Amino acid sequence: MTKYILDSNSFIAPYNDYYRMQLFPSFWQWYNTEITKSNGNIIIPKCVYDELQAGKDKLANWVENNLKSVIYDENSNLDVWKNYARVIAYISNGSYKPSSVANWKQVGKADPLLIAIAMTLGDCEIVTFEGRSGNFFKDEKGNIVLKNKNNPIGKEPKIPDVADQFNVPCISLFDLEDALKLQL
Repeated sequence: MTKYILDSNSFIAPYNDYYRMQLFPSFWQWYNTEITKSNGNIIIPKCVYDELQAGKDKLANWVENNLKSVIYDENSNLDVWKNYARVIAYISNGSYKPSSVANWKQVGKADPLLIAIAMTLGDCEIVTFEGRSGNFFKDEKGNIVLKNKNNPIGKEPKIPDVADQFNVPCISLFDLEDALKLQL
């Protein structure tokens, strides 16, 4: 069974742009039901929960009131942190400028942990609204390569770009809605 790991923007984007709570309460009810089902196929990492709590807004309240009991605590799994080290080593290989790497190394930064969790648990897809940067391609051997090796990327790494390196699929919230057959 595929497990889905939710990025913070899988809450923030619907809250701000697509499914405002006051206009689409049925979406938030569906989301809550799907996330809290006992089959555990939707994962809310603690790092995502913590990022969402930092907002101290209506969304943070909803997350605390509805999801606190189903948080996956990545801190209790040593293998997640071994895979986290692999992710950080990969982005430190020269494809990104040191400032970009430093961004992902910040305490509490969820993005590299999402990939590490997916690597550790296996059969996972990361649900995110982030897109690929367009700075990478697959060579004839299937390796993912920076298009311009002489020009490291100065922007923050994108989850799908790094996840590709570790064969972790990424989908959007809309893809998740299709997979779970959202009906409002």
